[in-house]
Amino acid sequence: QKERVDRDDEMEDYLEEAELCVVVKDDETKEWVQGMVDRFPVHLGSVKKVLTLDSLRRKHREYKDQRELLRRYDFFLADDRVLPMLGKHLGKAFFKAKRQPVPIALSRKKYFPFNVMQALRATYVVIPKGTCVNVKVGNTGMPPKRLAENVRAALSGTVDQIPRGWGNVRSVSVKTPGSAALPVYSKTPEELSEIAKMVGAVTAERARNKEEEEENEPLSNTQKREEHLRKRAREEAAADKGKRDAKGGNEE
Repeated sequence: QKERVDRDDEMEDYLEEAELCVVVKDDETKEWVQGMVDRFPVHLGSVKKVLTLDSLRRKHREYKDQRELLRRYDFFLADDRVLPMLGKHLGKAFFKAKRQPVPIALSRKKYFPFNVMQALRATYVVIPKGTCVNVKVGNTGMPPKRLAENVRAALSGTVDQIPRGWGNVRSVSVKTPGSAALPVYSKTPEELSEIAKMVGAVTAERARNKEEEEENEPLSNTQKREEHLRKRAREEAAADKGKRDAKGGNEE
């Protein structure tokens, strides 16, 4: 992970115009988050609203208020300590729009600017109940080379989350919000069946290789001591058993 972000080289495709809302645990956390925004305007200038959990409960109780909050900001982050409590307070509008807040570890204060930048640079995927998955990979202002890199990275990360991987991917298309979908990958059901077999074979081979590596891996000092103690315990148990057997024979 990079500790520093170079604005000239790295910010060309950064969401500088995005307006960000951060949901925090309490007023104390809100105060220091706002202080960090003032201290690091380059990195945190997109943070336009810091909202406490209590304020979310009181001021955004109605469905219309939740929709207005969703409309007002482009992106939402939430303190990972309160994330499990947000579902019922955000309402169904957030989940329908797939705009659930992204968790961020606010307990690690010194990493807050970096974590915000990292969250905004990432893309997110929600695996739906249906058969179509949408992933944002960039914008039309980005260089083609960067977009191609993002497409490859997004494909790799998304396919890993899909059951049976590439054996369950019928097609891949690229589109903008206002354009038709441009197919870049397509497979027939017969081809998918063959791919599924290959994926299964590769997965099984990797599992076997991992088992062999673990078996052939040299024992650490701790493992050697544990193995030595187990060996001594087996020897002592065998010796005790021999003594008991010998004693029983003498009594007879």
